[in-house]
Amino acid sequence: MIITGENFSGLIDASNATEFKGCNFTQKIPREIDGLKVGVAIFTDDVARTFINCNLCNCEPPAGSILVGCNTTIKEFDTVVDINQIEIDGEIMDILIYEDVVYGKYIDGGYEY
Repeated sequence: MIITGENFSGLIDASNATEFKGCNFTQKIPREIDGLKVGVAIFTDDVARTFINCNLCNCEPPAGSILVGCNTTIKEFDTVVDINQIEIDGEIMDILIYEDVVYGKYIDGGYEY
């Protein structure tokens, strides 16, 4: 059975299917191991799955999974990268500058930074 076009964002073990097409598994933040940002394991079992054109941002699919045309970016969304201050009517105001920070991507059972 193939699951098509479903949103599993933020979920772990959301389906016991082994094939997904055009699905979203995005995790809000990556996890950190030994100072490196890595994906969140989206399944707790060791069953390899097939992902076709899926959004796997901040995800780590099970070992041996097949990924075809998937987004495997490891990044943090809306990260404060700078703070500017301005004065308005005698009050100092902080202006926060946000950006998405990309660390790398998941490929072939590992990470590229």
